[in-house]
Formats: sequence, structure tokens, C-alpha cells
Amino acid sequence: MRIILTTLFLAFLSPVFGQDLIVRTNGDTIKSYISEVGKDEIRYRKVDDRKEPVYTIKKTLVDKVVYENGEVDDFELTKKDKEAATYDFKHRVSWVYTDVFIARFSVAYEYITPKGYIGIRVPLSVGVSPFSNVNGTGTSTNGPGLTYLSGVDFHIYPTTARGEVKYFFGPQIRVGHSSSDLWEGLRNTFGTVTFVNGLSVNIIPQLNMSAYLGIGVKYSHYPKYENYYDPNTGSYVTNSYNAIYPHATFGMTVGYNFGGGK
Repeated sequence: MRIILTTLFLAFLSPVFGQDLIVRTNGDTIKSYISEVGKDEIRYRKVDDRKEPVYTIKKTLVDKVVYENGEVDDFELTKKDKEAATYDFKHRVSWVYTDVFIARFSVAYEYITPKGYIGIRVPLSVGVSPFSNVNGTGTSTNGPGLTYLSGVDFHIYPTTARGEVKYFFGPQIRVGHSSSDLWEGLRNTFGTVTFVNGLSVNIIPQLNMSAYLGIGVKYSHYPKYENYYDPNTGSYVTNSYNAIYPHATFGMTVGYNFGGGK
């Protein structure tokens, strides 16, 4: 009888002690049955039901594992690994708030590659040209017109984008159309290529602020540059015009990071 009671008592306690504990870097614990500790991740089942699907967790998110036999497996992380775990994101949406000073509303989406060294950013801007010359005569203005542009940026993060303060650099390419121009005041189609340097600050894992400054060149095509009377033909002639000149860009953004791995 005593043997039967002892067996039942141990069987009752086995679910309590017969389990492993995964202690995460944020202090949370996961009661589990660990099936494998791999090079980059840990595979486990939930303690409630051993028949449930196997879950995985990155080792960079784990501080240590306490096994059911009392053994402890510590995972010492480098500063780089801790930053990658804390600022673990793949996507960023931003608002270029400094563009409001040039009557333009600009937003951008950036994809951060898995290792965090490259960001591919796609902007979209719509603005108002306060002094547009829609007729292209070069002599009169006809009120405000629209300016719109898009393109692609390649941001290179030498120490990855995942951390508190990160430097980045790379080319920015823009194409667009405007009803006004700084040089001629005429509607034009344009393209720019600039090389920027910037600083990205992740205030918290979800909140980002950045600033960048770049220089490059701008190409503009004016479909109607000058409308003048040609005495040889007895009619008015409209010429097109192309121009290449220096270009500079500056921006400050506020953004939201999301979509990190688990």
C-alpha cells in the first residue's frame, strides 16, 4: 500500500518538476520540454501538452535554460547580439517632416535585410509648386501646380541598422514631375542621383528618428522652354530644353519599426 501511494505521489509531482525553463533576455520564462538546442535556435514543446507542435525561439532572445535535472545552460551574448535581439525589426515606415517647409508631404517605406546591413527604401512625395508656369512661355505664372516624385534609396549600415545610434550612407535616386523649377520656373520632368550620409537613432525598439544630408546632380527636361516669334516662318516656335546642374538634399524623419523575427 505504501509503495502504491509513493508511486501516485511521484506521478502527481512529475508535471511540476519534470520540465525545462527557458529564461528570456527580457526576464520572461517559458515552461517547456526542450527537444533540441541548435546553433541559432531552441526547439521546444509547451508544458501543457507534449503532443503540441514544436516551437522555436532564437538563442539571441534567451538568457539561459534550466533543465529538469537542475543543469543550467547560460547563453552569453555579445553587445552586437543583444542589440540585434532588442532592436529586431525588418520594416520601417517614416514621415519626412522637414519636407513640409517646401510645401511637400513625403512618406517612405524601408525594408531592412535579415542581417541588418542594407536598407532598401522607397519614398513617395506630393507637393505644391507655389509659382508654376504651366504654359511654359517663360513670361507669366499661373498659380500653384503639383509636384510629385518617387524613387529608391540604398542605405548601407556598416554596423547593422539594429541598435540605438547607427550611421548609414548610400545613393538616393529620384524621378518626378514638377510645374515649377528653382532655375527656370517652368514645368519639367526630372531625375536626381545623390549620395547621402545620415544618422539613425532608435529611441525605443519601435520609434526611429533619422537625419541625412546628400549632394549630387539633377537632370531636368523642359518640354516647353521658350515660345518666340520666328520671322523666317511667320509663326511662333516652342523649343524644349535640357539641363544638368548640382543638387543637394536634406531631410529629417520620424518612423515606426516593426516586423521583427521571433
